[in-house]
Order: sequence, then C-alpha cells, then structure tokens
Amino acid sequence: MLDNKGQSLVLFIVFFPLMLIVLILVLDVGRVITQKQELDNINKIVVNYGLDNLNDETLNDSSIELVKLNNDKIEVIYMDMVDEKIYSKLGIKAKSVLSGLVNISIFDKIDIEFTFVSQVLIKNI
Repeated sequence: MLDNKGQSLVLFIVFFPLMLIVLILVLDVGRVITQKQELDNINKIVVNYGLDNLNDETLNDSSIELVKLNNDKIEVIYMDMVDEKIYSKLGIKAKSVLSGLVNISIFDKIDIEFTFVSQVLIKNI
C-alpha cells in the first residue's frame, strides 16, 4: 500500500501561496471598491451643497472644507463652477494590503489611486 502523506503536504505547500495571493487580491479590490463608494458619497454631498449655495462667494473654499470634514485623507480636491456647471474632482491614495504584510520596499510603491469627476448642469426652472 502506498503512503500519500508526503504528496498531500507538497500539494498544500504549492497551493497555499496561491490561495494567499488570491485572498490578498480580493481584500485589495474590496478596499478599492469601498473607498470609491466613499468618494462618490462625499462628492454627492459636496455637489448638493454647491447647488444649495450657488450664490455663496466662498463656495469653493467651503466645499473643500466640507470634503476635509468628511475625510481628511483625500489628497486631490478640485472644485470649480464654470458656465453654470459644477466640477468636483476628488482623489485618494491607499496602500496595498500586501505592502502592510510584507516589509519589502518594492511593495511600498503599490498605491491605488482613483479620481472621481462629476459635472452637474445648473438649469433655471
């Protein structure tokens, strides 16, 4: 009768790193989706604030302050109102889960960056 204990151990050692990489990928994609949704929500809040306060002279500054109150990690903030359109651009960087687990300098360069741009046409009814 053959002993398969060694074969099972080899298969475990081969597939465990692959399963770990898939798990880390799922975690990273989940974080990106969550942060994108958070940026989308903050952007909607700021655009609604801008629509409610169109005549405010400090609209740009107060909108940026509103963004910072919701999330102080947002690095790219651009607010503008041109030709009755409100432009809102928000961006954030997040480190990969892999860079936190493995202390190798090459993984510190893995950043996730995305920018959300919205454009709302203001119509007088």
